[in-house]
Amino acid sequence: MKIFKTAGSRFLFMALYEKLLDEPDDGYSSTYVIWPRKNGKWDVRWKWAGDWEEIAPHQFDTENAAFNYAYDHNAERQRRLENSSRKQ
Repeated sequence: MKIFKTAGSRFLFMALYEKLLDEPDDGYSSTYVIWPRKNGKWDVRWKWAGDWEEIAPHQFDTENAAFNYAYDHNAERQRRLENSSRKQ
């Protein structure tokens, strides 16, 4: 597993057939997992509080495309949090 951490979020990159047995508990509030499917496509899930959520409407052709989608999801989520805190 490869791990990329940024701005309170982490991105876990799994290998084919690798299992996420014990999620690393290192204080990050938001986690994305990206892994290859048997069909050659890439999938992504997000966990903030509770269970893993499917955030993409489809699987991706490359690991990079899946990561870009997850990263954009994270950036948009951060923008919404910042905007809501400014309004308060």
